Formats: sequence, C-alpha cells, structure tokens
Amino acid sequence: MKSLALALSTVVLLLISGCDNKSCKDTVCGTNQVCNGGVCYCRDGYEGADCSLLSATKFLTKNGMTNYQWTVSENCQNGGGGSTYYTSFQSTGSSNVSELVLNNFLNQYTITGYVRGAADGSGNTIEFPNQQLGGSGTIYGMGTYDINNKRITVNFEYSLYGQNKACTHTFY
Repeated sequence: MKSLALALSTVVLLLISGCDNKSCKDTVCGTNQVCNGGVCYCRDGYEGADCSLLSATKFLTKNGMTNYQWTVSENCQNGGGGSTYYTSFQSTGSSNVSELVLNNFLNQYTITGYVRGAADGSGNTIEFPNQQLGGSGTIYGMGTYDINNKRITVNFEYSLYGQNKACTHTFY
C-alpha cells in the first residue's frame, strides 16, 4: 500500500512540475523575438511592444541629440572614484545591433557593451562582459537605463594596475 501511495504521489508531482516547465514547441514569436520558457522576449538590441525598435538608440542619443556626450560621475566603494569624465556611446557598425562601444571610459579606455532584451519589451539593460581594460587590467559591468530620468547607471568591477575597484558610474 505504501508503494502504491508513493507511486501515485510521484506521478502527481511530475504532472504538477510539468506544468511549470513551459515549452516553446507551440509558441510562435514575432520578428526580433525569441522564445524562452513559452514566453516571447525581445532579442538583444530590440525593444517595444512588438520588438521593432532599436534599444541602442537611447544610449546613442539624448533629448534628440545624436552622438550625445554623457557626463559620468564615478563613485567607488573601496576608495578612489569621485571623479567626473565625459564619454559617448557609438555603434560598432557590426551586424549585432545590440553591440555598442563606450569611448573614453575613465578618460582613456574603450570598452564594448551589449544592450539586452527583456520580457517587458524594454531594452534598458546594458552589459559589459569581462574584457581587457587597456593592457593593464580587466573590467566587467552591468547597468540600466532609467527611462524617466534619462540616466544610465552601471556597476563596474575592474582591476587596474593591480588595484581592484567596485564602482558605480552614473551617466547623465
């Protein structure tokens, strides 16, 4: 009797958990969309209700100005920082519409970031994957674009000349 109850409860649990694991097999997503867990998301680099808008545009422009030069304030957790510098984003011209170059990071470096898609149709997340920072260090960062304040906030972790930094950079 115990083994029958155990077998029945196992079957019930498998059926319940199967409901949570939605498949993309029967899900048809639109242009510039990808399915994950039965839900359509905008592909990286696209946003909007139908994923037809390029997300990178808001990083490249501000208040209608193209090639906008952002003022950046740096605040580090473990000392240093407090500096302000000027930078701009630039399209790489590659076929990857999510790829952007950040020029003049810390007044001297060029790093590459990627605008990520989201289930809500926004492309407000930017990721700077682990990469070389000049010849003297590495950097990684993740941030968001605040649509209401038209600001970007990125948390960077980087190693430069043997010093490790964890800093928040606010672009305005």
